[in-house]
Amino acid sequence: MQALELAGWLILLTNSPRESLPTAAAGYVYRVRGQVELILKQWKGVLRLDVLPSENAFRVQCKLWARLLTALLAFVWYQHANAARLKLQTCEISFSKVAKQLQQQGQALVRALFGDRAGIEFELRKLWKRLLKLARKERQLSRPITRENLCTHWLEVLPA
Repeated sequence: MQALELAGWLILLTNSPRESLPTAAAGYVYRVRGQVELILKQWKGVLRLDVLPSENAFRVQCKLWARLLTALLAFVWYQHANAARLKLQTCEISFSKVAKQLQQQGQALVRALFGDRAGIEFELRKLWKRLLKLARKERQLSRPITRENLCTHWLEVLPA
């Protein structure tokens, strides 16, 4: 009987004060946690953090740090490209497409690093244009983008 009574309820317990995390925001953060889990799963798949084929602990640690650094750099590029794209046309960028472009252009970037400053600037600008053009996420018209959800469900309920 208790389960039937609670079926329409979502009970969240937090130690955050109501002023800093309103009830509507707490509910939204709870619903968004699934998206965060998907991002972590995507990072694991794209960057292959779970595949480190070596018996040497030092080599595994080196590869793991290199992949985490790559994840950080890819995420920074992804965030900047997403912000630029949203400013231009309310269209999100796909992290997996950003990672794929970085992987495809990696050798050109490394070669440019060993050249002059003009070469690296040229390669970075070329990569930036490719990201904005090719890494667009295909939008499902029936669902609002994450930014729209955030503005609707969270930012509007926070006190000014």
